[in-house]
Amino acid sequence: MLGVELIRRVGKRALVLAPNQGIQQQWPRAVGQFTRRPADVAGADVLKPIACLSWFLRCELGAATAVEGRTFAAALDELLGVSDAPRYLVSRPLAGPPAARSGCSAAC
Repeated sequence: MLGVELIRRVGKRALVLAPNQGIQQQWPRAVGQFTRRPADVAGADVLKPIACLSWFLRCELGAATAVEGRTFAAALDELLGVSDAPRYLVSRPLAGPPAARSGCSAAC
């Protein structure tokens, strides 16, 4: 429920990546404690305000129209893009083989 409250305070769409479907399904239930229509707010759909997906994000839009495909891609890009006011860490790959990285420099 802490995550739901944090998302509410930020006031922007959110992408929740869960390690499995059990955890993924807990989010809509938690949202249900704050709204009468949790299915409109949270679920396994990137178009929802709180998109709850597993780490294994896979999608095939075989029956989608071109407009639906662009809408889906734009929503996913918004969710995965960097925030205007980031308050979180974003991991990124470092150059060079792992053996060359013995510690963290100021560039990390």
